[in-house]
Order: sequence, then structure tokens, then C-alpha cells
Amino acid sequence: MRKIIVVVFPLILLTPWFVSAQQTVMDSLRHVIKTTNSELDRTHATVLLAQELIPEQMDSARILLERSSSLAQSRRPLLRADYYNVWGLYYWFKGYRQLSIDWFRKTLALRDDPEILFLQAAAANNIGCHHAQMGNPDSARYYYLMSLDIDKQRGNDRGIAKNYYDLSRLHNNMDQYELAYRYVNQAIAIQHQGDNQSALNASYNLKANILSAMGSDDQAIALYEKLLEEALEHGDHHHAIILYNNLTAIYSTQENGSHKVEEYFGLGLELARSNSRDDLTATLFTNKGQSLLTVGEPQSAIDYFQEALEMIKEEGHTHLEMGIAYRLGKAYRAIGDHNNARESQRRSLEIAIHRQSLDHQSKALLEIAALDSLSGDFQGFARNYIAGIALRDSLWSQENRSRLAELQIIHETEQKKRQIEELLLRKKAHNLHFILLTGGSALVLLLLMLFLMNMKKRQKLIRQELQIQQMHQQKIECELEANRRELTGKVLSLAKSEQLISRLKKELRGILDHRDGGDHQHDLRAALRMLKAKDSGLNLWKEFESRFDELNEGFITNLTDKYPNLSTTEIRLCALLRLQLSTKEIAELLQRSTRTIEHTRNSIRKKMDLQPSDNLVKHLIRL
Repeated sequence: MRKIIVVVFPLILLTPWFVSAQQTVMDSLRHVIKTTNSELDRTHATVLLAQELIPEQMDSARILLERSSSLAQSRRPLLRADYYNVWGLYYWFKGYRQLSIDWFRKTLALRDDPEILFLQAAAANNIGCHHAQMGNPDSARYYYLMSLDIDKQRGNDRGIAKNYYDLSRLHNNMDQYELAYRYVNQAIAIQHQGDNQSALNASYNLKANILSAMGSDDQAIALYEKLLEEALEHGDHHHAIILYNNLTAIYSTQENGSHKVEEYFGLGLELARSNSRDDLTATLFTNKGQSLLTVGEPQSAIDYFQEALEMIKEEGHTHLEMGIAYRLGKAYRAIGDHNNARESQRRSLEIAIHRQSLDHQSKALLEIAALDSLSGDFQGFARNYIAGIALRDSLWSQENRSRLAELQIIHETEQKKRQIEELLLRKKAHNLHFILLTGGSALVLLLLMLFLMNMKKRQKLIRQELQIQQMHQQKIECELEANRRELTGKVLSLAKSEQLISRLKKELRGILDHRDGGDHQHDLRAALRMLKAKDSGLNLWKEFESRFDELNEGFITNLTDKYPNLSTTEIRLCALLRLQLSTKEIAELLQRSTRTIEHTRNSIRKKMDLQPSDNLVKHLIRL
């Protein structure tokens, strides 16, 4: 892995969240301070105005903050969070990192309140930026992830993208390129859906830097060229100069890249000078010198390196000076000027020690050891070589530890991702189970309701049918009762007629037997013959049998067909028994003794060949 980009996109995203210098916002806040009747609203507006004055008017901002100290005791978390965060912003730009962190932590310590989540996310991100700049990557990562979680909870895409970008820069600086590449891609995916083009450009620029550091020069170049085209199209000269620098830096280490360096160097230099950017102009000269050094023209390279140093001499760009001095020392050694080479490498080493850059310390020491060897100072060679190798080994060890840490983070991230996916699957399964259970319950309830409705309807139909049957049964019973009364009345009339006729016959015979023959004797005999001749008893019984057959579905006809040996008296008794008259009732109707009726019943049973257990009446009803 290697880092060859001399200049990267400025850390425009590695800055506080609260910088906003819009004049309209400031005018609105001043208007609120002058016109509102609420002391609390005036104080809050004063804090927000102090925020707008940072960093251009730091003294005025401090005066306003001191006037607003009452907000520290406010019961509203929002007012306290704004107050704490603006103090954190103030100390950020004053250069007091720990004080700035302490104020931002006050915001994080406030109780959970949806109203201040965006301020807590900003505070966590700013603390992460502090730790990143202070060289505390673990702490920086902790606060970036805290801010990321809050922004995800809020659904704040811009905040999520910024945290991904900051995490990518952090891991890129730690040589953990795979993590850096993942995070920057996540930032880009979100920024494509927003309207912050400058943030998107910064993320693409960082992605290209990471690709170059991973050795994917072709991909990095393609991305730089695309970004350059867009920057020129939108008139973003500052970004275009940086991209020209990055392109010249890549091609400067390639033996066949000199023509590309010449092209981008010329274009970038024109823009840099027209925009008075000496630092970027110096970087272009450095990359041009490196290209000449690569193709074996160290003397020409020295001219460009010296001009680059002259441009940044008064600006304090020690990082650039360290890199240029190292390259200048290599160029002097290439032309045999060992004294100037040693002086340049010692300056590079001095800056590297001050900046605690082990990589540059190792490189400078090894170059000095090489110069010692060429000058015959073998003790110096051994001393500087051993020190340089020790630092290089330390760097390799550090890179290995960094790689192991990266692998551990990737593993933990993947594990967490799997856990989240498992939780989501469980949640989906739970939701599906709930939906199925709810749907099943609803279906069961619906089916139960339909079943109950159907049962209720069926019960209603059954009740109606039962009522109809009851009415029909009542009708039949009424008809049967009417028939029974009718037939019983006929039997009674027949019995009385037979009794009357029998008595009349008896009396007439008595008269005839005990009186002498007179004029009436002849008439009485004639009347007796008439009663005898016109004895309607038989006819009445025939009429009864006919009517009985009509009302009882041909009972007597069926009875005589089945039992032809039954006598007339037995047939008549069978008819009366079918009417379900008791023996006593029949005896009274026919003016017979119950014993006679019983005797006749027994005779009927014998002729019908019934068993003792058989019921005569039921048998007659079934005929």
C-alpha cells in the first residue's frame, strides 16, 4: 500500500457543524433581540447570533455568550444544548480543543429528548473531529459512530453521510483502506440523493485518494478526471486546482507519465496563479519536480523543488516543506551534491520529528545513512541506518497492528450486520406470524360469525318449520277430533236408533200379543211390518262404515280384506278402537257390558293372531 498524493481535498467536512454566515439569518436574530418581549427568547437569539459571528468576530461572539449564561440553568434542553454547543464552537476556533470537547460533552450529557437529538449528533461528530485531529483514532471512531447512530435514529441523511465521510478519512489516515473505502461509498450513495454537491465532490475525491493508496491508479485517475470535468463545468476553480495536483502526483511516479504531468501541470498552474493559491502552486511544482526526478532529470527537478520551497517559506506549511525537502535531498544526491543533500534531509528529519511522522523520519534517516556511506562515515551510516530500519520496522509493525485492527473492525461490523439482519428477519417473521395469527383469528371469527348466522338462520327455519308442523299437527288433531266426534256421534245415534227400534218392536209385539183383535190390530201389524221392512239400522251402519273409510284411508275395506273372517260386530268394534275409545266408552255407546266388549276384543285378537305383548289398538292404527 502507498500514499503518493501530495495534496488532498481540504477538510471542508472535517469542520464544526454550526458555521453559518448568512447575513439574512443574522439580521433576523438581531430583529428578534430588539423586538421580542420574552427575555428567554431574546437570550436564545443572542446565543444563535454569537454562533453566526464565529469565526469572523470572535470577541463579539464571546461577549454575547457571556450575556447568555442564564441559559445554562434553563429547564428546556434545547436552549441549554444550543448554549453548550456554541461555546464548544467558540473554543474550537480559539484552538482550545479540550475546552471545546468539554462543552460539547455537556450537550451529550443532557437527558434524551427528541428535540435536541440533532444537536447531540452534531456535538458527538465535533468531538470525533477533535480526536481525529489530535491523533486519537479510537476515540474519534467512538464519537463518529455515536453521531451516526443518532442521525440514523433521526433519519438525517446529510448527517449520516457526513459521519460516513469522517469515518472514511479516519480509517484512510490509519492505512485501513478497506474500511475507508466502504465508508466513503456509503457516504456517496446517500449524497447522490441530496443536493450538497460540494460534499459529494469531497467524498469522490477521498475515494480516489483511497484507490490510489490501494494501488488502483487507473481507477483513481478515471475518477479524478471525471471530477475535474465537473469542477471546470461548474467553475469550481479551487477544486479543479486540487484535482490537477492529484493527477500530477499520480503520474509523477510513473516513468511514462511525464507528458500527462506536463499537461496537468500547465493547466493547474494557470488556475492556481490566477486564484493566488501559493500553497497549491507549490504543490504543483513539487509534483513536477518529482516527475523529472522519476525520469532521471535531477538537476531540473531541483529547480522546481527550490521554487516550491520559496513559495511556502512564509506560510508555515511544514507538511509540504517536509515532503519537498526530502525530494530535494534525493535530487541533490542524484547529482552528487552530498552536502546539500544532507542539509535537505536533515531539514526533512527535523520537521518529521516535530510532526511525529515516523514514516518521514525513517525515509530521511535512510537517505542520510546512504550519504554517510558515500562519504565514508561508516559509523554514521550504521547509526542512521539502524535507526531508520528500526523506525521502518516499527511502521511495519504499526501497519500490521492497524491491519489487524481493521480486520477486527470489519469482522465486528460484519457480525453486527448479521445480527441486525437476524433481528430484522426475526422481526419480519414475528410480524408475519402476527399477521397470520391476526388474519387467522379474523378468519376464524368470520367463519364463526357466518356459522352462528347460519345456525341462527337454520334455527329460525327449524322453528318456523316446527311451527308449521305444529299448526299442521294441530289441524290434523282438530280434524281427527272432529272426525272422532262425528263418528262417535254416528255410533251413538246408531246405538240409540237400534235401541229405540228394538224397544218399539218389543212394545208392538206386546200389544199384539195381549190385546184382542180389533180394528187397530190390523194397522199395528202393518206398522210392525213397516218397521221391520224399513229397518234402517243396517243402512245406518253401512253409511257409518262408508264415512269411516273415507276419513280413515279405507280402514274398514283394508280390515275386511286382510281379516275376512271378522264378524260385523267385530268390524264395528275395531272401528271404535281405532278411534282410540276406551272399553268403558265403547260399552256406554253400544249399551253393552264391558265384559261383552272385552270378550269381543279377545275374539278379534285371536282372529288376527296377535301375541299377548301386541297392542290391539296400535295394530289397528298401523293398518
